[in-house]
Amino acid sequence: MTSAVDGKGKYGKIQLSADGNASLFVYYNKGDGVWKQWTKDDPGAGWIFLPKSGGSDYLHFT
Repeated sequence: MTSAVDGKGKYGKIQLSADGNASLFVYYNKGDGVWKQWTKDDPGAGWIFLPKSGGSDYLHFT
């Protein structure tokens, strides 16, 4: 788990690498102090799932 990243309006990349099962979920804050988990209703994807064989994957944000 990481702390918040101040990236409003900036390009960013989140990468997840693991030797086995792993998942990453993005939470966001629109400046109102309320943190929300990315859902299927938000544009793009806000999560990564890696299989038991592991690997690496990433998400881009702007």
